[in-house]
Amino acid sequence: MTFLLVFSLISFLIAFQNSKKNFFSPSVLLTVGYFVSFSLGLYYSYRINYRIGEQTILVYVVSIIAFVGTEIFLRSFVLSKRQRGFHQARYYYTFPSSVKWLSTIICLLSLVIVFLEVKRIAGLNVSGTGNFIYDYKTNTLNKELSGNRTGELAVQVEKLIKAFAYVEMYFFINNMTVGKRRLSARLKNNLYLLLPTIILFVDYWIRGTRFPIISYFLATAFMVYFLYLRHTRLTRKAKAKLILNVFILSLVLVILFWAMKAAFGRSNNNVSMMDYLGNYFGGAPILLDLFLKDKATLSNGYIEVFSGLAISLNKIGFPIKNTSYPEFRFFPGINEVGNAYSGLRRFYHDGGIVGCIFFNMLLSLILNVWQFKLRRSNNIKSIFSLIVYSSLCYVSLFQFFEDYFFCRISVGLIIEFIIYYLILKFIFSVSSRKQEPLHVKQVRLPNRSYLKN
Repeated sequence: MTFLLVFSLISFLIAFQNSKKNFFSPSVLLTVGYFVSFSLGLYYSYRINYRIGEQTILVYVVSIIAFVGTEIFLRSFVLSKRQRGFHQARYYYTFPSSVKWLSTIICLLSLVIVFLEVKRIAGLNVSGTGNFIYDYKTNTLNKELSGNRTGELAVQVEKLIKAFAYVEMYFFINNMTVGKRRLSARLKNNLYLLLPTIILFVDYWIRGTRFPIISYFLATAFMVYFLYLRHTRLTRKAKAKLILNVFILSLVLVILFWAMKAAFGRSNNNVSMMDYLGNYFGGAPILLDLFLKDKATLSNGYIEVFSGLAISLNKIGFPIKNTSYPEFRFFPGINEVGNAYSGLRRFYHDGGIVGCIFFNMLLSLILNVWQFKLRRSNNIKSIFSLIVYSSLCYVSLFQFFEDYFFCRISVGLIIEFIIYYLILKFIFSVSSRKQEPLHVKQVRLPNRSYLKN
């Protein structure tokens, strides 16, 4: 595990330098995620006295090299030859009074539908604990319990909440970075745009899920970075301060992740913080090692990478065996279980070590080209592309835990993005916009354009 920890750190430094210190480079996010996993995995493997095998180390090394190497190649020989400048026009958006509260009302009604569905599923088991969040999560994972599938109406209205939150967050960040008014005045005038975000967090709490909250923070941070920070040239002191703040914020989020486990329906309250985080974030290398030694699971004939697409095909009559949720395994020598094997489990299951290389190269290609092609303009197509990419930029960071890209490809994901676009189109069409200066100093952009005050 020590070798993997050092390897991930070196990979991060290479990726960070190659991306010209871009914190949101897909390779930077990927290596940061693995570094966290291997750090806690080192502690956890020492605690349970477990040593991962050479095959597991090889799978991790070649997969990370495939991802980072693809980005280095793209930035060195493909993307660097088509450097784009930033669009100079920036607009401040205002909305009619009736529209300001329409999204909030829709989100609140959607939240009520989700809550009633969660209560229904939580009450299916008469031996419940009384904690409806814990009972809901337990019942949804119980394959022998009938009626525990979330209703289609609740699934779709939940996408409405998410879409309103992401779209209005974009306009909030945009309006906070442009305009002549003082920051306090801009905040007061745009605070209502955060209401769907608050409702979305309540929705995540009701369903007992925490990872989407972290992914939403990451998406918000990327939009801030894209709309504002990339227009500035930070001094070395400012960069160091930014890195320190990011580290402190990450540490706070990890501690909150542990502290909120009871509120989100987790029952292991007697586990220490380090053991809990070690199991949750550092258990993947151990579980992947156990998986690679399990020949029965490796040859079970199920589809894992495109499990979301297989589920969509099952609904229309194509019986394709798939693994949407990997099985739980006991950690050696202790009475603790986990089912987070990293996204590499799915890649290896369906394609072996070649599959790990291929899918990571493909994912790196998609994310890097997509990020590069994001337009610095204000038309609806460019805004939509930015919002969707922001909602997906977490997939590289969380690959140490699970694959959230290929296995999510499904009809449901397409519907979700269609809802994003329709809501964005509606809000964009009723808005009034005024060109305003950006709140940064005038800077020169490489070989292309100037950003004016």
